[in-house]
Amino acid sequence: MNLLEIFKNLNFKIIEDKCFKKAVLMSAEDAFDFSSVVGSNYLINDNGISMKGRNEVFIHRSLFHNNSLIYSPGLYGRDVNLELQDENSGCLLKNKFPSIFKGQKKIIFIELKENERSNIENKIIKIILDKKLNPEDYILFKHRDLYKNLEPFLEWITFKFFEKKGYIFENQCPFFQQSFKYKNKSLTGGIPDISAFKLSSFQILYKYNILDEKKGILINKLPNLINFNLIKKIEKKPTTLKYELILGEVKTDVSYLNQAINQLTKYSKVELANRLYTIIPNCKNNNNNYFGEGFISKEKFFINESINKINVNKDNQKVDEDWLNNSIKLNLLGNLPFEELKRLIKKRHKMNKDSKIYSSHLLNYAVNSSVEEIMETIINYHGIH
Repeated sequence: MNLLEIFKNLNFKIIEDKCFKKAVLMSAEDAFDFSSVVGSNYLINDNGISMKGRNEVFIHRSLFHNNSLIYSPGLYGRDVNLELQDENSGCLLKNKFPSIFKGQKKIIFIELKENERSNIENKIIKIILDKKLNPEDYILFKHRDLYKNLEPFLEWITFKFFEKKGYIFENQCPFFQQSFKYKNKSLTGGIPDISAFKLSSFQILYKYNILDEKKGILINKLPNLINFNLIKKIEKKPTTLKYELILGEVKTDVSYLNQAINQLTKYSKVELANRLYTIIPNCKNNNNNYFGEGFISKEKFFINESINKINVNKDNQKVDEDWLNNSIKLNLLGNLPFEELKRLIKKRHKMNKDSKIYSSHLLNYAVNSSVEEIMETIINYHGIH
């Protein structure tokens, strides 16, 4: 794979750089997506800062846990007394790392030697400073062998494909790892590398210019809509949408095809996903009639659909749609300052101002609010017109 050619074919500009010869120029918004999926670090401090994994709210799908919601700290955390605290809301990230949300960023490539330590951020920062440039303008994309550790990069390429088709995308998505009883069988799952989905509630997100038929979004960005000025109330004709879930398993080489097929087979047995794909750059044909394939040819990403459709359970999908909607609502709440969120929760629960707030209160607030109510709350608080 020629990395620079892949970026170029995705319409990113390749520029000359004083320190690193070549770099990929990205907007702050695209750079946020790249860091969130790939895990590449902004060179803001000696260790670097990644946006990956900061919006976690659930690590288990409710379908596999008797339809219950099991909160996971990430977007919001818990202190030593288990009280809810802000951890990675969009408002907090903007206050802590304002440079992430403005200006253009340069993605630089560093190939690590076989036994070289990976914590090279401080060394790279020194190189940039020696040239009297600003490290905060850079994102470090480090890798070793192109065919051994580039799965997150392939996940990002897959995101760019589904982004243009109006999906919400998530990598390393919650699924199930424990045993799950279904149709008198005990199943085990795993964590799918990629997920793309659509829901009936998307028509609300269309109304606020967050999504449309050809514009998707990374779920990690939902708590940061306000930071990128992505909310705008527009007149939009109602669109009929229904639940659709896509799952994929990413491998860096065709030699791992059997592993990918085995994982997808596990996911398919719970009859939740509408489509499943192997994502392997040098595999144009996975020899499976039920799983499609994503691959790279001439440094461009393509998808072939499967010949046959897989079975789905509509009842399972209804449970999962509710769960995904709750995940969206929790992420959207990250666009409110934490003190305002606490005020709203206390008002909803008729609590006094000194009451302690726990994750159960947050979940209750999200579950009993609609996507539109939360969007209107965000708009009213920030004075968006």
